[in-house]
Amino acid sequence: MIRKDDRQSGNTLDMAHLPALGGKAWPALHFLWAAMLLTGGLLLMPRLFAFTDLYITYSLSAFIVLVAAIGFGLYRFRDRSALKSGGFGAANAITMGRGVLICLVAGAIGQAWSASAAWTFVAVSSFALIMDGFDGWYARRNGDDSPFGALFDQETDAAFILILAILVVDQGKAGPWIVLSGLLRYLFVFTGLFVDRLRAPLGPSIRRKTVCVIQVVSLVVCLAPIIPPGLSLWIAALSLALLFYSFAVDVISLMKRQHA
Repeated sequence: MIRKDDRQSGNTLDMAHLPALGGKAWPALHFLWAAMLLTGGLLLMPRLFAFTDLYITYSLSAFIVLVAAIGFGLYRFRDRSALKSGGFGAANAITMGRGVLICLVAGAIGQAWSASAAWTFVAVSSFALIMDGFDGWYARRNGDDSPFGALFDQETDAAFILILAILVVDQGKAGPWIVLSGLLRYLFVFTGLFVDRLRAPLGPSIRRKTVCVIQVVSLVVCLAPIIPPGLSLWIAALSLALLFYSFAVDVISLMKRQHA
């Protein structure tokens, strides 16, 4: 239980003040079912579409990065109520499931796609996008939101956009410039290491969320077999321009602040 004097003093609370519901076992259980979901995809996809062994290598590498990022996030927010309900949280589990689907999509980089493979990955990517809207809604509805969950969702979105952009280039639907759509988030964070004002927190923004969804939808549409390269190039270019605009608005807003 959190004492009244702890709340008033503003001191950082230690792990003893966090509610306990299985401790480390809960994240471990979620990692286990995520690994099982990934294994099922790794056994199925290469057989269905005659992919090379690189599919398994890329998917597993992406999953290792996902698990490492989650572990780092849990450690980083261990004293900031990262796990509000004491366990990993259902909303975070949904985000993790979305991350596994993204890992399976990442494995398709460098593979020769048939029409059926293209439609399959369009469907998987679309379902991952739907899950993106559901996990945030579920977290807010059930009081399962947390600083860790917000960051986890944001970074999953950023990785998803980067992977989709690489696939769009890989499938000849746009030039290498579209990869900028996946790199802008990381360039923004990197620049913030040297510009203090860019490290200031950004408040909630409907515009930012909308542009993110438009970016993902545009890239998924570009991957659809019925979209010719000439049309997909314009779709990718317009979505990238919109993303540049959104980042520019945030950067200008942060730089104009008197106190970052």
